[in-house]
Amino acid sequence: MKKHVFRYLALSILAATFSVVATAQQDFVLDKENSKLTVSGTSNLHDWEMEAETFSGETSLKMNDGTIEEVSSVDFTCVVSDITSDKRIMNNKAHDALQEKKHPEIKFKLNSGDAVKLSDDKIDLTGTLTIAGKSKKINITSNYQPEGTNKLIVSGEIPLKMTDFGIEPPSAMFGAVETDDKITVKYSFKFNKSRDELSATNK
Repeated sequence: MKKHVFRYLALSILAATFSVVATAQQDFVLDKENSKLTVSGTSNLHDWEMEAETFSGETSLKMNDGTIEEVSSVDFTCVVSDITSDKRIMNNKAHDALQEKKHPEIKFKLNSGDAVKLSDDKIDLTGTLTIAGKSKKINITSNYQPEGTNKLIVSGEIPLKMTDFGIEPPSAMFGAVETDDKITVKYSFKFNKSRDELSATNK
């Protein structure tokens, strides 16, 4: 009888341990080579699009059976000088408008006290976006799709206004070409579980 009791207790402890491990906070790092970020808008002459070449990010979250149960932090950084198009004049205008020399990076941060809502395949969160030195709380809704237990795809788009960050929409040809205030940021990010997490899991 005692053997059965001890066996039951041992199995219960083992199951509880695996449950805690499965739902513990996990760190994921953005895989830049398999991710994409674009900024698009329009002007009185034509639509335009620029693509970011240098960015990084990481997030800490709880995921269980492919479902995100909690997001505790997000940190993202994008280098302004590497947001480019195939038009040199447009690049220069955009970098000047973003005050690239004074504020070389765009940042987004989610802190532990920020609002996060989760559903089966969506993440709705409110964090702080800093552009051209001005910080503003914004809401972002993303779709997510796990790839196994170690990878995660996060995608979506964010409508923004340049003037909300104190940015004057660029113009060219002595004002003949005027850029609209509204822009759209589109992203498809692949996150991989951090090496430290993988090492801990494999121990």
